[in-house]
Amino acid sequence: MKAIQVTAKGRPLGGMLSQWWHFRLIPFVTSLVVRLLSHTLRIRYEGREHLEEIIARDESLILAFWHRRLLMMPLAYPTQISGNRRPGIAILSSQSRDGERSAATWRWFHIHAIRGSANEDGARALAQMMKAVREGWDIGLTPDGPKGPAQEAKPGIIALAQKSGASILPVCVAYDRFITLGSWDAMIVPMPFAQCTVRYAPPMKMDNGLAPQAGAQQLTHLLNDLETWANEGRS
Repeated sequence: MKAIQVTAKGRPLGGMLSQWWHFRLIPFVTSLVVRLLSHTLRIRYEGREHLEEIIARDESLILAFWHRRLLMMPLAYPTQISGNRRPGIAILSSQSRDGERSAATWRWFHIHAIRGSANEDGARALAQMMKAVREGWDIGLTPDGPKGPAQEAKPGIIALAQKSGASILPVCVAYDRFITLGSWDAMIVPMPFAQCTVRYAPPMKMDNGLAPQAGAQQLTHLLNDLETWANEGRS
């Protein structure tokens, strides 16, 4: 087996066996379980025309969703959309041990991980995401991540939309049967064979004159409207 050396800010993240366990085996098993679970879901889309229109116009795209809905996020970016010839979607993943494990997991879904977070170095993370947008990547962001407060958007996503010209597309993945974990975000995990609905709200185009904090409040309201819809009659 080829040796790996995973570091955070230049520091090794444990010994070789620990790295293999945390950054190879666990991500592989997690991705396998998520894939198998997703194949049991009965999936339908609402508002998908918003996504298709952005791609048809060849515009940059930022998918925005609350952290608690992260698990089945790949369902919100179906690669088979007609005319979609982009590299794919990229997400922001922190430089921490948890961030490295998350990045390693998303690679199994062919999702590119941009390392950094607003909590660590917001300017550097913004610059890396801008670079990804220029290279043609779409961006997936949890505006309340990585550690909350839950369901409160931070202004970084607004700054990215303003500087890149990308549209923000709020999205929610909801289930009729699920369990809620005891994590800070109350992570949602669907039950096997649940009905899954992926709903997109109309896209947001951010005016450069808008204060990022005001834009974050608008996005918070839109995503919480989706959250209210997801929770009504689905608990």
